[in-house]
Amino acid sequence: MSKIELKHIDKFYGKNHVLKDLNLTIEDGDFMTLLGPSGCGKTTTLRVVSGLEKPQNGFIYMDGKEIVNAAEAYYAPPSQRNLNLVFQSYALWPHMTVFENVSFGLKIKKIPSAEIEKWLPAPWTDADRPVRQAVSHRALRRPAAARGITRAIVSGAPAAPA
Repeated sequence: MSKIELKHIDKFYGKNHVLKDLNLTIEDGDFMTLLGPSGCGKTTTLRVVSGLEKPQNGFIYMDGKEIVNAAEAYYAPPSQRNLNLVFQSYALWPHMTVFENVSFGLKIKKIPSAEIEKWLPAPWTDADRPVRQAVSHRALRRPAAARGITRAIVSGAPAAPA
């Protein structure tokens, strides 16, 4: 992992100011969750960090290296950011398990399976037995179950059986 810093990020879609002077630091090794209502900028933030969108203002640094400097129109391409982004359900592969969808980018980079299992947070690996016992094993098989599983983990309540 790398430290990721966003400084004074602004992103507009036409006249709609979606990200307003966003400042965010994610320390190396942190597990970050973006939570908020629909339309508040969660996906836009991820798209800006990953390089799929270009902010109109601000800077982004990864491990101290500048990857975005909007004032100078410098935007490192997504392929140079060493990131993986898993989209919402409409962009997931339904024939793959949740674990396979989440780990897909790491496998493309030829990361060994043992390393991938260490990096991925619960409940995507076998390492987290309590969460797996709280939800149906069938629920972990396909991407459509991911939202219910996430809600169960956040609320502490078991997900409905699949």
